[in-house]
Amino acid sequence: MAHDFVAKADALQADAKRFLLSPTRWRASRVKTPITWTYLPFTKANKNLVPEEAGVYAFIVSHDNNHFPGHGFIMYIGITGANGNGRTLRLRYGDYLREQQKNKRPKIHYMLNKYPEDIKFAYSAIPDPAFDLEALELDLNDAILPPVVVKDFTAEIRQLVKAIA
Repeated sequence: MAHDFVAKADALQADAKRFLLSPTRWRASRVKTPITWTYLPFTKANKNLVPEEAGVYAFIVSHDNNHFPGHGFIMYIGITGANGNGRTLRLRYGDYLREQQKNKRPKIHYMLNKYPEDIKFAYSAIPDPAFDLEALELDLNDAILPPVVVKDFTAEIRQLVKAIA
């Protein structure tokens, strides 16, 4: 009986993740422009639904059904198309489909394969080349501190993240 309890607790612990839930950080966000997000299940079939434009994206783990209220965890926030590099949201989506198969970035690979049926790709196309996508990425990451992001924070926050990791 005790061994069964320990085994169940160990199995549950394997799914534990560390999240920072800080309304203070959220309220301190410097993002002033509303962002309209589109959400798609992260599947190969949805790749062509993603626009060929620059923008911001996030990976969210959430389980949608009619038993729970809406909920989820932002695991990663990134951008594409900054500095006129020509990368689009659709191309970046394809990069992640390949990352799901190849382990070049262990945290990303783990995230994509740990939650394959519950991972959503959220994006917002921001085609205006004058828009500072890099500043947006840093601000969103600084406000949320997603657990899969390792370096895309401002210098101050990067130091704090290292201190508490």
